[in-house]
Amino acid sequence: MNTFLKEYRWPLLASLFILALSFAPTFAGYAAQTPDWRFTGNFFDRQDYAVYMAMMQYGGQGHWDYQFRFTTEAHTGAYLRTFYVVLGHLTMWTKLAPQFIFDVARFIFGMLACLAIYRLMSRIFSADAPRRLAFILAIMGAGLGWLQAPLRLLPSPSVSPIDLWLIDAYVFFGLAVFPHFAAVIAALALAISLFLDYLAAPRWRHLFWIALCGLFVQITNPIAFILADCAMLGAFIFSCWRERKINRTAALGLGLLALVQIPVALYSLLLLTRDPVWAEYNRQNVTSSPTPLYYLLGFALFWPFAVAGAWHAIRKRDATAGWAVVWAAFALMLAYAPVAIQRRFLFALGIPLAALATPALLAFSEWLQRLRLSKFTGAAITVAFAMLTPLLMVLANAMDMSSHPDVMFEPAPLVEAVDWLGAHAKPDDVALGAQPTMEFIAMRTPLRLYAGHPMETLRYDEKMVQVENFFRGRQPETWLQSASVNWVVLGPHERQWAAGWLPNTHLEIAFENKLVTIYRVVSP
Repeated sequence: MNTFLKEYRWPLLASLFILALSFAPTFAGYAAQTPDWRFTGNFFDRQDYAVYMAMMQYGGQGHWDYQFRFTTEAHTGAYLRTFYVVLGHLTMWTKLAPQFIFDVARFIFGMLACLAIYRLMSRIFSADAPRRLAFILAIMGAGLGWLQAPLRLLPSPSVSPIDLWLIDAYVFFGLAVFPHFAAVIAALALAISLFLDYLAAPRWRHLFWIALCGLFVQITNPIAFILADCAMLGAFIFSCWRERKINRTAALGLGLLALVQIPVALYSLLLLTRDPVWAEYNRQNVTSSPTPLYYLLGFALFWPFAVAGAWHAIRKRDATAGWAVVWAAFALMLAYAPVAIQRRFLFALGIPLAALATPALLAFSEWLQRLRLSKFTGAAITVAFAMLTPLLMVLANAMDMSSHPDVMFEPAPLVEAVDWLGAHAKPDDVALGAQPTMEFIAMRTPLRLYAGHPMETLRYDEKMVQVENFFRGRQPETWLQSASVNWVVLGPHERQWAAGWLPNTHLEIAFENKLVTIYRVVSP
């Protein structure tokens, strides 16, 4: 048997099972469609899904830069966050639907992420049992957030348990929702495993591929590679500590990797601080951390074993675990640093915690043998509980599809109207509607939106009040022209405000069906 297949047969099969599980809500959504109700294509975080689909629609027009699609202000296109812009080019080249390309990318990069995690764990553990356990824990592990509400352990009633919404922190959650999460996870895990290879036997090709991973992550998620940098620095420090001398070759490698990252990091910094529109976006991009209790319970089953594993790694000066100690420590510190994007630094935290927890978890299982239990009883029980949240999430969302929830389904007449708009409007025309309508337009057309996303719409709160006031008849007749709006959609989401609303003289009907009317804004 081919050496690769022999080594990777188990992770390939396990990864296929995990990805099939992650696609269950999506398959259930498409299966639940009826002539009257159409699935939007996602089962979680509709707002961000609309942004990513808008990026694909923009790339599908031939653009390589990225401009915000949920705001009307003119601004500089940027070569950051271009992952979905590139996927948009694939829709243009292949003529395939954006939703299909999105799901194919989620599968491909999900598989790469799983295999990269297994490769990383195989660099740490030589035996099959611990590397497989670490692999499962890293991808499927979560916490006990589902117990917080019954036990009344919610410090802030407005903040639910993090393992129910913090996509960034949980690998399976990321794989199940967005392909760029999977792509970044794959790059981080591959970069760290390559650096461990470099420490063991330095080769320039290791640095080359690490540098490519870093550049890819920087233009996909500008801040995420700092976690790999911390991990590689941790492996370097532990290696020098163990050998009681500075590893000059490794130090040179780290320095070169840092130099490679500086140009893109500087570009991002200047863009987000000097360009007025991007600076405003950066100001609105606030993702603060909840109180520590949320993180404590969100990874509850990891902490005792991970802390024990970290203590063991420190005592043994183990470079193969040192990366995980430093990654986890820096991530938790940055999660409460005085910056606006605190919780973004918990990206894929399950990976280092799983690497640290696995040896302690196996030691705990061996201790349980004294009670005449199976050798792997402790590990099996812990993993089963750690997997409860993702399994419940998949099951609950898949079962919920039959009820056609509003955030996942839209009525067929709205689909017809939006598709008509996409076919007859210019790509840079601006459309106006209630937020769900603007999100749906972004998913299916290349149009720009007057508003619709808390971070990508400049002056979001002010604009959403203006939208509501318009449909309540409280805006002057010339407001649409001053707001640079070209199209107005009056559908089911707008009628909650517009009972008795009458179009003004600057609107003419361009499309109409039994549920939706689309107006063209005409010059006075």
